[in-house]
Amino acid sequence: MTICKKSILALCASVMLCAQAGDVPAVEQVTFVFAHGLGGSLRDGLFHARRNIICEPMHSFNFQHAIRGNEFVSFGQELEIETLKTECDSILGNKVLVGLSMGASSIITYLSDHYSPDIKAAVLISPFDSLESVIAFKTYSIPGVYNVAKKFINSSFMYPHYDDHGIKPIKVVHKLNKNMPILFIHSKADELVPVTCSRHMYRHLKRAGHNDVYLLELDTATHAGHCYGPDAQVVEKVVHAFYKKYNLPHNPELAQDGDALFNQCQPTIKEVAQRK
Repeated sequence: MTICKKSILALCASVMLCAQAGDVPAVEQVTFVFAHGLGGSLRDGLFHARRNIICEPMHSFNFQHAIRGNEFVSFGQELEIETLKTECDSILGNKVLVGLSMGASSIITYLSDHYSPDIKAAVLISPFDSLESVIAFKTYSIPGVYNVAKKFINSSFMYPHYDDHGIKPIKVVHKLNKNMPILFIHSKADELVPVTCSRHMYRHLKRAGHNDVYLLELDTATHAGHCYGPDAQVVEKVVHAFYKKYNLPHNPELAQDGDALFNQCQPTIKEVAQRK
């Protein structure tokens, strides 16, 4: 299978957060690998670098649907897992995986069976735990529409590579390696993927004994809108506090500003269950 890909291994210092902060402390060298969402492309990785979510060196790539059309999407199943494996295998050394929406969900399904010690952390932004959760969220107020929408999504004509009985993030998230730090970022105002998706997966990980899992909930950002508005500064500060805690490249000033917020990102299972 031919996968169209493009690496971004060095970005101009003027647009890179870590360069803006001056000398970065001696930390573990990693490559930040960005996985875009449905409708996105490898350019989204460069955008996230400019918006202070990723440090360099970084690697961004296209899932198949970004090149060949949405009929070549499997919603975090075989096609996306295969692409992630190809991309990660091509990068020597340590890696941090950062994903948005379907890209974040694909990282979960990929890591459930392909974890390696050189993957040092994962940042999962607005992931869905299953397509059923998204369909139910979008159709809850319209009686009878859920079944129609689900049948449409599952149709071999619309999405021939998606298997309704195949791998789904919520089914495998508990299998993620307990030594790998994970940060979920999700907005309570997300109009496409409900924040309950990240809450469900966070609770599954906590129950499975994961001590290095975090949940940052935003107040106002739309789906994929975490880089805009008042929530943008919260995201960049908490992300860099997360990177700092695990000895990864970070902006020291942002990390320091984000420490207090980051320390609030480990709610108990009971606290998450009571959230509305």
